[in-house]
Amino acid sequence: MLRQIALVLALLSTTPTTARDVFQEFAQYSDEQRDWLRTQKSPKNANIPCCNESDGTKAEEDIRDGHYWVSFEACYFPGNYAPAVCSIKGPMMVPDEAVIKGPNMIGRAVVWYSWENRAVRIRCYVPGAGI
Repeated sequence: MLRQIALVLALLSTTPTTARDVFQEFAQYSDEQRDWLRTQKSPKNANIPCCNESDGTKAEEDIRDGHYWVSFEACYFPGNYAPAVCSIKGPMMVPDEAVIKGPNMIGRAVVWYSWENRAVRIRCYVPGAGI
């Protein structure tokens, strides 16, 4: 009974948190630049956000046969407080419907990805400013 009360009190005393840049990839950018990352929408469906800077990762890019190709570090959290498992993915072709057109406020290529059936899928991609 005492454990149950302690568990309930612990749950009640926690505060919800928002996603954050766990690996600090975008910590050096201004608030305006991080806000820009947070407002990016999926080119495929403008009602779906790419998420924010905590879900994006910097990528190395190349153009081959008119398509973007990227390499980046993809991580997943296996759960139960286990550390992140990361590996380099790529080069991978970016689906044309994932490419966000428009100015890039940070000057670096950024990819937002998800894991589906143990494979990485690119949801959104902002090309670097130089390409």
